[in-house]
Amino acid sequence: MIFLKKIKKSRQKFFILPPAQLANKIVRRYGGGVILLALVVAGSFLYTASVMALAADSAGAQPQSIQAEAEPDDLLTVQFIPNDPDLPEQYYLSQVNIEPAWDVATTSPEVVVAVIDTGVDIYHPDLSQNIWKNEGEIKDDGRDNDHNGYVDDYQGWDFIMQSPNPRPKFGGETSALGINHGTVVAGLIGAVGHNNFGIAGVDWQGKIMPLRALNNLGTGDVRQWRRHH
Repeated sequence: MIFLKKIKKSRQKFFILPPAQLANKIVRRYGGGVILLALVVAGSFLYTASVMALAADSAGAQPQSIQAEAEPDDLLTVQFIPNDPDLPEQYYLSQVNIEPAWDVATTSPEVVVAVIDTGVDIYHPDLSQNIWKNEGEIKDDGRDNDHNGYVDDYQGWDFIMQSPNPRPKFGGETSALGINHGTVVAGLIGAVGHNNFGIAGVDWQGKIMPLRALNNLGTGDVRQWRRHH
């Protein structure tokens, strides 16, 4: 924790009192008198500060306060990082520079993304609350309430089995790709973010419409899918 002792809106000197452990670590690693670049928050402004670290004595005593100069920069925007434990493994998010986008918005719940794939596990704990629901359909009543030609298509459709259950199927010949691919794709798009579980999707609350059009081996007939769509 860094405590700000004094700062003004215009270019002014201020003082920072760093924790002894942090300051000593900096001194041990880089030596006394090292110049650090720091970002300091004051009100709604972001201050860029060049900070001169003072050497701690050999006994490890508390360093003196650090004197610095700062001037106001752009309006402060903080990159919000979700707490999902597998986020560090999601290298592709940094490749698309997702963090600044999350600062603008982390969700668009009115957006529905159809995942036409091997099926989606609609009960997956990192996906279930983001699975699209057909408000024109009454779940499991055996009727085509919205008159679209699909009975009970409340949470998607299975075009392989002609079934309202869009989850992957485990019977017969299967492959890991055929079972998992659709759920993985759905997670990349819309896994619940900042829920301290699994991964974070690009859209934390966007809705996923599962449409199973590929079989247990991950293959399918596009012409057949079009006939039934």
